[in-house]
Amino acid sequence: MLIVLKITMVNLKKNDKPLQQLVKRLLETAQNQTFVCQNLADQIEFIDSHSSNPIVENLFGIQFRSVKLPGIGHLRAYDEIDNCVFLKDMSVVVIADFVKCSNMGVVVGKKYESQRDAYTYPCKSSVIGEYVVSSPSVFQSWDINDIMCKAVRLPTSASLDSFVVFPLKRP
Repeated sequence: MLIVLKITMVNLKKNDKPLQQLVKRLLETAQNQTFVCQNLADQIEFIDSHSSNPIVENLFGIQFRSVKLPGIGHLRAYDEIDNCVFLKDMSVVVIADFVKCSNMGVVVGKKYESQRDAYTYPCKSSVIGEYVVSSPSVFQSWDINDIMCKAVRLPTSASLDSFVVFPLKRP
């Protein structure tokens, strides 16, 4: 609740027409995020190679435990603090590995199959990218350029495999 209030207060510039201002600022933020997300293959730094067994069938290449992505930061597959991301379609993925196949980067992980609003009052939490997720899928792979931003994943008291997830923006 405090996060929603903070985001609301930061986005309001004056006291006149607060709802219109909030909608306008959220739309501007969404437009700016899509502008930043471009093909960054030349700028991606793969770190800490390893040679474990392939996690996904028919995916072969050099495996890495972490990467540095421009505009996103350092992602570490082995660290629960840095292994959760939002993809461009707003799905939440927990990263298990990074694979470099020829000139392409691939993310291997588990996508949460159940994704719902964390709250609905005063507005749906999905408006600001907050979700309750559960039921991780089997291992899948995505293009590394599909990563939109890092995410913070906090456990809920509802069940053992249920988490509240929200985007983490770098300053």
